[in-house]
Amino acid sequence: MRVVVGCPVYEREWVLSAWFDALDDWRDHVDLHFRFVFTPGDDRTETIIRNRAENYLIYPYEEGDHSTERNWGKKSRLETMAYMRNFLVTMVELDRPDFFLSLDSDILVSSWEESKVLFDTLFDAVAPLVYLGPGDVGNAFHYQGDHHRRIPEARRYGVDQKVDVIAAAKLMKPSAYTQSYYGYDKYGEDFYWARQMKEQGVTLALNSSVVWKHVMDRDSLYRVDQRLGW
Repeated sequence: MRVVVGCPVYEREWVLSAWFDALDDWRDHVDLHFRFVFTPGDDRTETIIRNRAENYLIYPYEEGDHSTERNWGKKSRLETMAYMRNFLVTMVELDRPDFFLSLDSDILVSSWEESKVLFDTLFDAVAPLVYLGPGDVGNAFHYQGDHHRRIPEARRYGVDQKVDVIAAAKLMKPSAYTQSYYGYDKYGEDFYWARQMKEQGVTLALNSSVVWKHVMDRDSLYRVDQRLGW
């Protein structure tokens, strides 16, 4: 099974080695390939990619608004991320892998043994549970009219709950990644993507039996997340 893993990346030296470490366990089970839309910075991000990824391609992208700060209220930042993701998914379409894992560079996957159930999904795209902050807000949402609402106590739902929005980490079949298109939304480019998916009949799910670690800052890299136990 050929799986492409990729994301936009900019100045992530502090977490990228751990990102690759977490995926090492998967290499015995799937054929991993990596694709990055890379913005040059002042650290060793590119060097780490070249040293750690055996099958990889790096696509330079220097236009737009880039920052290491999490200022997602800035429209130009969100538009830049949408452009970068569109560029990435176009490259994935040319590869035509069995699955495309859109995995942000600050998210650490869990073991293959825990994560493999994601590949059995009946949906077009599925997300593991990833917390988006220090509380219980996860990376999947339902829509109520024109507004989205979070899914409370997401971990109780278990395997493949149908949702309207998934973000941060998305495992896509060809039926999803060949339809993907990102654009500006004030809540983030994943919300724009999800609306496009729904309009095209692409089905999205959350599998909260699988939980991956969101490393929000440098200090969190070395701290146990009590919600996960690691």
